[in-house]
Amino acid sequence: MKLFFSLVGVLVIMNFSTSTGVSQTSDDSKRFPLTVAESSDYQSTSKSSEVVDFIDSCVKKANHVSRFDWGKTVEGKTLVGAIVASKAYKLGDQDDRNVVLLLGNIHSGECAGKEALLILLRELTDNPDHPWLRKNVILFAPNYNADGNDRMGKDNRPGQVGPVNGMGRRENAQQLDLNRDFSKIESPEARALVRLIDTCNPHLFVDCHTTNGSKHQYSLTYDIPHNPATAEPIRRFLREKMMPAVTEQLAAEGTKTFYYGNFNREHTRWTTYGHEPRYSTEYVGLRGRLAILSEAYSYLDYEGRIFATKDFVSGLLDYVTENSQAVHQLLDAVDRDLVETASIEPSRLSLSLAAKNGPFEEKFILKGFKDGEPHDYECEFISKYEPTKTTPFAFAYIVPEGFERVVDRLLMHGVNVERLSKDLKTEVEVDRIVSLDRADRAFQKHKMVRLDADRESLKLVIPAGSYLVKTGQPLGRWVSYMLEANSDDGYAFWNFFDSVLKPSELFPILRLPRPLEIEAEAVDEVPRDGQLSLELIDGPNSLLSGIARSPRWFGQSNWLTTGLYSDSALIDAESASIVSQPGRPYQTEEVKDALIEAGLEKEAAGLLSQCDPVLPTNNRVAVFSGDGYSAVYFIGEVDAERPKAMVIANPGELGELFHFNDQEDRLAFCTAKGLNILDLNSCEIKTVAGEDEKQLVGKLDWVYQEELYGRGNFKGYWWQTNGNQLAFLKLDETPLIPFTVMDHMPVRGKSEMTNYPKAGDPNPTVKVGVVGGPDWATKWVDLSAYDGNEILISGVSWSSDGKQLLIQIQNREQTWLDLVAVNEKGEDPKLLFRDKTPAWIESPGDPVLLNGGDFLWRSPRTGYSHIYRYSADGKLKSAVTEGEWEVRALLGVSKDKRYCFFTAAKDLPTEIHAYRKDLVSGDLVDLTPEKGEHAVNFSKDMSFFIDGWSDVDTTPRFLLRNCEGTILRQFNGSSDDRIEYVGGTSTEFLEVPSANDQPMDAMLIKPSNFDPGKKYPVLVHIYSGPQAPRVRNRFGGAQSLWHQMLAQQGYVIWICDNQSASYRSVKHAWPIHRNFAVNELADIERGVDWLKQQAWVDADRIGIWGWSYGGYMTAYAMTHSDTFKMGISGAPVTDWKNYDSIYTERYMGLPNGNPDGYLNASVLNGRANDLKGDLLLIHGTIDDNVHLNNTVQFVKELQDAGKQFDLMLYPSSRHSVRDEKQSAHLRKLMTEFIHEHL
Repeated sequence: MKLFFSLVGVLVIMNFSTSTGVSQTSDDSKRFPLTVAESSDYQSTSKSSEVVDFIDSCVKKANHVSRFDWGKTVEGKTLVGAIVASKAYKLGDQDDRNVVLLLGNIHSGECAGKEALLILLRELTDNPDHPWLRKNVILFAPNYNADGNDRMGKDNRPGQVGPVNGMGRRENAQQLDLNRDFSKIESPEARALVRLIDTCNPHLFVDCHTTNGSKHQYSLTYDIPHNPATAEPIRRFLREKMMPAVTEQLAAEGTKTFYYGNFNREHTRWTTYGHEPRYSTEYVGLRGRLAILSEAYSYLDYEGRIFATKDFVSGLLDYVTENSQAVHQLLDAVDRDLVETASIEPSRLSLSLAAKNGPFEEKFILKGFKDGEPHDYECEFISKYEPTKTTPFAFAYIVPEGFERVVDRLLMHGVNVERLSKDLKTEVEVDRIVSLDRADRAFQKHKMVRLDADRESLKLVIPAGSYLVKTGQPLGRWVSYMLEANSDDGYAFWNFFDSVLKPSELFPILRLPRPLEIEAEAVDEVPRDGQLSLELIDGPNSLLSGIARSPRWFGQSNWLTTGLYSDSALIDAESASIVSQPGRPYQTEEVKDALIEAGLEKEAAGLLSQCDPVLPTNNRVAVFSGDGYSAVYFIGEVDAERPKAMVIANPGELGELFHFNDQEDRLAFCTAKGLNILDLNSCEIKTVAGEDEKQLVGKLDWVYQEELYGRGNFKGYWWQTNGNQLAFLKLDETPLIPFTVMDHMPVRGKSEMTNYPKAGDPNPTVKVGVVGGPDWATKWVDLSAYDGNEILISGVSWSSDGKQLLIQIQNREQTWLDLVAVNEKGEDPKLLFRDKTPAWIESPGDPVLLNGGDFLWRSPRTGYSHIYRYSADGKLKSAVTEGEWEVRALLGVSKDKRYCFFTAAKDLPTEIHAYRKDLVSGDLVDLTPEKGEHAVNFSKDMSFFIDGWSDVDTTPRFLLRNCEGTILRQFNGSSDDRIEYVGGTSTEFLEVPSANDQPMDAMLIKPSNFDPGKKYPVLVHIYSGPQAPRVRNRFGGAQSLWHQMLAQQGYVIWICDNQSASYRSVKHAWPIHRNFAVNELADIERGVDWLKQQAWVDADRIGIWGWSYGGYMTAYAMTHSDTFKMGISGAPVTDWKNYDSIYTERYMGLPNGNPDGYLNASVLNGRANDLKGDLLLIHGTIDDNVHLNNTVQFVKELQDAGKQFDLMLYPSSRHSVRDEKQSAHLRKLMTEFIHEHL
């Protein structure tokens, strides 16, 4: 250590105003190709494509330079590197040369390393006789985080000096820090890099970063592996020989460097951090290789950082060139000693499992600043990691079957793994868990686990098939570190064993302490057919907990919020850079003070200011609602005449359904009084009030939101496009008959009164109003043409120029739909056309305006839903789409109105894709060609869209595409791959003949060990509602996993959509009009009959289950068919007079107009006598959609008929059982019922 400390005293202040003594020629022709940094005069950094072009130019220029592609990023970019070697080399070759791997851009905002490596590559390209190449093969991987690199933004690295035109992001597309992923390797980038490291086994690995933090006088700091588990000869060589020599050489050349760290506040300590193998250099060190961390100084100018990094890497290359033989001998000896000792006498070796950082004995002078001036500080150097937990080396570890994910990780790292050929009876060491501490907050998407375990010895029979990992291999230190229970960064820490970790229980990994002969065979890959369990579906360790979430569009812009930052942290769609920094553009205390000034009590103001804004903050006003108050806070400076905050609803009268107009200078919201409009300039509020509490103004009632405007959408008003007029609905619930939902959990019960119109009951009466203009007058649209008719308003929208309001009006039974236009003041109504079918018609969504007043409209009039072009006066001009397939949604048109966008089940009825139709040429393009289902969400201007894609085997991926379908990037990619190691079952898509020309779509899930010579029970899953298919090539979530679990347990899962449920055509759904259940059941039975023809089906053991409409069809099938041995009916409608008016009458008509249809569709009225098989009924007690009285009525009839059945109620649950514990109970209940009765 004397040499190291002697160097400290010779460090001197560097001059930051110039770059670092590197001679540069002004002749660019001699420096071809130029880096982006150079060509931009150090204002920019290279995009990923420019890095590839630079490497390709070097390859083309010189024979001794070759390109190698070494992996893919999350978004599919190719990771590209360059090999520089004076004689032939391919990855994996071993000769007398050192292999040096230079890595850049692991954190893409720290881009100086990338640019420095490119300059070094060019210099070596131009100098095939460079001395480095006599003793070294140099591998360049300059752009590791390529996805993050291309998310350029000027604010991605606050405080860093340049490049002024922006830099990349720290995280990859999974939002992972790649320098925390070297052991768990959850990113494709880390897996590719680990594979490269394992293949080339570099003698020296250099990872180039840029640091920030403390201000000091060094152009670059560096570090070496700290972990005491790293071989002591490596750490001693780096600390005492290599780095002092490199530091001295660089100091002589004018580049001043020191070990990485930060000052404490008092400038008495200089502390480094990080000894865990999650970090690059710690990981490579544990592999038995030399590893160096380079940290250019972020407060140095961009050009200076680039050349400081270049000089530092050059110094390292100089050293390993001059000391090539010593490096070889050192690393060979480290590997040899580990392999030999661990294989023969492992207990001689000790392994550190946790460490604590502390100071070296001597203090030293470190050069920092004081009051802006250079200053020398005498400091303790806190970088001496000492073990706090150790263990003797084991001869080998045993990983039980069931932990293939762990074994696969070991294989990815290059660990030699074997599998026991027969049972092994021997003494083993086991760790019993004493305590388990799980982090409350996630880090890198993990809630880390720290174990404290005590060791015991046992004699066990280890079953054949268990995995054997010997420590007598070059990766013995690293693999031991990862498999030990007490390790501070092992696989237990990273949640790989969570499903089995409990205090007082044994840790699953076994230790073989002494060498012994074992019959085993090498393992190259592991099976991915792990057993699913209920705990993995519904428990705290659910496989679904890591599923990616969709980003969402922010207001009217092309910005997104990903849910990873606050709503004020926005991501630009094109560059994916942060355009507004994380955090709110206001201080909570400022809001509180302003609310107090606006009249709120101090306590109320404090509570409200702590609430999250109810709308994305637009940097002008923040809207708060909660704790009995609603208020707005004006951000930034306000003029003297305007308050800083306003309370906009009376105490106890919360506002809701807040929405800005397009200009964001007016805010609409609803209160119990009615619809309110706040002018953000004048601070005046206009209220359009109802006459009493039964008048809903601007807010939808239950049945309108559920059946017409979309579940959960209660907003019943619409801002004029780029204007200040506001259209709204006024719903009068006076005629409605309330329905009481009773929650029996409170001591005295709690009742909910809902104005819920059942089939045949009065609906709310409806009016359309428009408010606006200088006098804020309300104009009611003249709908007198419909006097005497009960009407529904199923759609309201403004034209894209804001000059027309378009209203969709339907009769009560929804057999026709009128499109009516009024002017922007709500005057002069004109019927554009009436759309209808032989059965029913639903609102197709908003019409889309084209140039010249033409508009697009989706209609099912031919029996297939397609898009049509109309003139401004409602005359049909042409069909835009046609064929025997269906458009599912018309999404909009491009800014120039040339292209329309829609989703359709075009090529396969089981897949939804997004399409673009050229309205001039007629060309049709599938924008989402990947097989599966695509849920798309366009930006306001239709320039970009979020594509939520999945298929039956793939969890959701969220892609950002432009309007031509080009994938720009992936957001929120999942890093949890546990689901890839379970299942083993396969899903087959089939077509089954029906009674007519339309086949039925089906899915079949067979057991993973399926034997066609056996007989299997079948579980049929149904929904069966009109055009609501279950056979879809998309990820099915928990239900799909449950089906796979049952298949693993020996059941065949059969899902076959009846014709009316299919996306093939609406015309094949029309036969169920006024005649629910009869045709559906016939199709269900045809599907089962087809299945019974398969020799492996046990025809006496066929069960059926469904929920909601599927629960209804299950109950119907169990009382109208003798096909099924058992059934599970969840939340069923049992008589359609019990369900809501708008849905039921759309398909069944009015009860008094179709008494036979209602009678034939009922599960009641004596059909309980016909129950066959075992039936389980399930219902949530406060279901406000399908009321509990449906099940209660059926229960009474079953009891009267003397039928035995099972019943489970879920207290305080609604239509879906969402409580975590109840959901787990439900799945277990259903599973056990199937096991017992099927």
